[in-house]
Amino acid sequence: MPRYSKAAARNLIRNRSGSISYRVTATVRGKQRKKCFRNMAEAEETQRLWEIERVHDTNVRPTITHLTRDEIRQAEAATELLKGERSSQPAKSKCNPSLQIERVVA
Repeated sequence: MPRYSKAAARNLIRNRSGSISYRVTATVRGKQRKKCFRNMAEAEETQRLWEIERVHDTNVRPTITHLTRDEIRQAEAATELLKGERSSQPAKSKCNPSLQIERVVA
């Protein structure tokens, strides 16, 4: 049975000092989350990540890289292809067995 979830919301808050902060709230898989930010960009990013996590019911972590989104997708696809090749080929030892025996004896 799916757990209760509530859409991520971003609210503007005026502090007593007069400064402005942004609070992001969401309920993901029955757990309530709240976080405050000083700038709107960070609040929007967290709101977006929590909403994706809520909708897809999976954990999301940001990818910090210089690659574009298309390059990341291509790299992930290449990794999946390599995984398939590795599983179909028997494992080969790159070590020389005689060197291993000498090390054990010495």
